[in-house]
Amino acid sequence: AALPALPPLPTTPAEASKLAVDAADWLRNNPQQAAAAAAAACTLLVLLLTALHFRREAKARKQRKPTLMELLEGDRDLSIFHKYWMQLGDSGPWDRPNLGAPAVPEPMVLFAPTNEALQSIAGQRMIMSVDEQGWRKLLTSHCAYSALPGGDLAQRPSCVSCTGDVLPLDCLRDTFSDGSAKLLQPLVASNGLLFKIPVVIKPHKQ
Repeated sequence: AALPALPPLPTTPAEASKLAVDAADWLRNNPQQAAAAAAAACTLLVLLLTALHFRREAKARKQRKPTLMELLEGDRDLSIFHKYWMQLGDSGPWDRPNLGAPAVPEPMVLFAPTNEALQSIAGQRMIMSVDEQGWRKLLTSHCAYSALPGGDLAQRPSCVSCTGDVLPLDCLRDTFSDGSAKLLQPLVASNGLLFKIPVVIKPHKQ
């Protein structure tokens, strides 16, 4: 037997009861069609639940903040620094901070020189002046741990990097003749802050 046409919605308890009895009779008298209808309903339910799951995941990804690594990967102006950072690897002196960790005990601050800064004469001179270990230290020293807001950090003269060296932070602000200053605004990540800086910072020992 073919699937019956959908009846109108019941408006009284008696109509609802009769509809239930008719449906039970049809299922009992048409087992093959009932099985096909049940399989179709199950398939539809799985598709609906799958679509709902992916929709919720997409919404969660859109709402959450990216990690420092995701910000670094997605910024064309920082592509050279990103390439250098990835080439460091995880083994060697001065552990490379995990920029991809979604949550860390203490927020990180990454001072990432732009492509222009790394390709400048000053940037190239600094790169050429260090050996392999010095190069690793130079790069990793551009990361620090701090819970300070970006504005407060940008007004400080320096901070201590994750290598234990002192990083001068004058590159985070432009000071004018009247004493006012324009502060560099960071990008906010789930695990810290990212400053796109116009120079390669030369760290100093404490």
